[in-house]
Amino acid sequence: MTAPGHWSDAQLRRGALAAVLFVMVGADAWNDGSLGIVWQLADGLGDWGPPVALALHGVLLSAGLLLLGPRSWRAVLGGNRRPQDVLIAVACGLACAGLSFAYGKLLSMPDPWPENPGRTSGWLSDWVFSTIVGPFYEEVVFRGMLWVAVRRFCSVRVTVLITAVCFTLAHGPDRIFSYPYILLVGILLGWLRGRSGSLAVVFLAHSLTNAVIQGSLLWIVTSY
Repeated sequence: MTAPGHWSDAQLRRGALAAVLFVMVGADAWNDGSLGIVWQLADGLGDWGPPVALALHGVLLSAGLLLLGPRSWRAVLGGNRRPQDVLIAVACGLACAGLSFAYGKLLSMPDPWPENPGRTSGWLSDWVFSTIVGPFYEEVVFRGMLWVAVRRFCSVRVTVLITAVCFTLAHGPDRIFSYPYILLVGILLGWLRGRSGSLAVVFLAHSLTNAVIQGSLLWIVTSY
């Protein structure tokens, strides 16, 4: 991966602007407008609001990629994954899930569905979103696009920290008590991205983490 300092001033400026666009989209998508600009602009459009907001997200992400250059998608996706990186991703995903359980115990977090014990309706859609859609979107934006933009002017270690902080804040103020755990997960996933150079490996780890957590929550609610 190209080291900082090998870019022209114009490329650095475009990278910085692209990073701002990616942070805007990341913060906007998961906060329903509480931290995002696009959702606030689309809020008065009624039923048209969500599709308009999503379309604007796509425009902003595309603009960011254009700023990074015609080959930016290759950099976002990274290189080919190696067998050892897949094994490390599995270990990292299981470790992140274990940290989630430990952190939840430490804070004595409440039952995820206390108002409706035994609720399992909609679990499949929840599981698909949590283990596939959510991780894919987050990794493409944070450890993919934002990673490539920030790497133009920062070292790998600083890029890991910046993407982890943005990833944490994008989860919104409602989850502020989970910030330490989310930040740690973001750092681990960033370390994995820097080590492997592959976005697919990071997605595997993130997806596995959420799959284990969702499976455990389903087991809890069906045990009532």
